[in-house]
Amino acid sequence: MIHTISKENSKAYYNLSQAYEAEFSKLTHEIPDEDGLFKIQTDIDHEHIGYLLYDEKKPIGFMVVYMGEVKDVSEFYIIPGKRMSGYGQTLASYVFSQHPGRWQVRQITGADSARAFWRKVIDKITAGKYLEEVVQDSDWGYVYRQSFEIVCPAED
Repeated sequence: MIHTISKENSKAYYNLSQAYEAEFSKLTHEIPDEDGLFKIQTDIDHEHIGYLLYDEKKPIGFMVVYMGEVKDVSEFYIIPGKRMSGYGQTLASYVFSQHPGRWQVRQITGADSARAFWRKVIDKITAGKYLEEVVQDSDWGYVYRQSFEIVCPAED
């Protein structure tokens, strides 16, 4: 079950974001504040839309998208115990299908499993029609970027 992040369920997003930020801290070198909390990198606002993924009634992941001219996957997380079970593919495919147009997904250096995941997902939804390149990112240095387009389904 996938729900848009709203005021009513945003606590689940912020709680899961702590695990996400902690997991990536080995690559980002971020550390928690004096209360043990990581800074959340992306808030849900007028430029960002987010989705929560549930297994039964329990939140197990999220995807946050920057809704610019080129849509960007700002944040993506599935809890470790639910990975390799198709949940990530389900969430990503759903969100891409809701927002046709130009997309990009980026992975920081060292996020090899994330890069393998995105290559697989994007290859499947685009039938291999995507561009991957290494680009300079103002925040993270060199990153891998996949660029692709999601086409609206043909109307009958």
